[in-house]
Amino acid sequence: VRTILLRAGDFFGGTGSGSWFDLVVAAKMEKGIYTAPGPADLVHEWAYLPDFAVAFVGLARNLDKLGFYEALNFPGHAVTDLDIKAAAENPLGRKLKLGFMPWWVLRAGSPFVAMWREIVSMSYLRFEEHRLVSTRLEKIIGEIPHTPLDQAVKEAMRDIGIAVAPAPRAAA
Repeated sequence: VRTILLRAGDFFGGTGSGSWFDLVVAAKMEKGIYTAPGPADLVHEWAYLPDFAVAFVGLARNLDKLGFYEALNFPGHAVTDLDIKAAAENPLGRKLKLGFMPWWVLRAGSPFVAMWREIVSMSYLRFEEHRLVSTRLEKIIGEIPHTPLDQAVKEAMRDIGIAVAPAPRAAA
């Protein structure tokens, strides 16, 4: 079976649910709170799903350049929670209070809740700086899609139903 593995950071954007962004980070934004899943100043890899989808399409269009098994990285947004918080504050038109995810609750409940156990097993990704790089992906598909962070965060917020300020109109 031909296999193409495209690794990415945590997803955000799109209308689906179940990501760190909608379940944790943005869950209390309408109440004025940004919830950081880890240290707010630590670089973490995020993948804006519309960009990720375009990269997948690029791979599908270039199957002749791929082997039987390929493992590639999708370099999305390697940013801190402070960066995402600032990007979220702009379209909201207000500052957000910084809160933190209560990891102790997940650790305490992990013997009883399988999903929490799995989340805790991957928690090191929230406490160690990391980023994905890939010159190979760029060689295959050309320029890697990369929506600017401010725009991506604003669209992601809109996608999950958070009211954002309309873009200012250009002067005529």
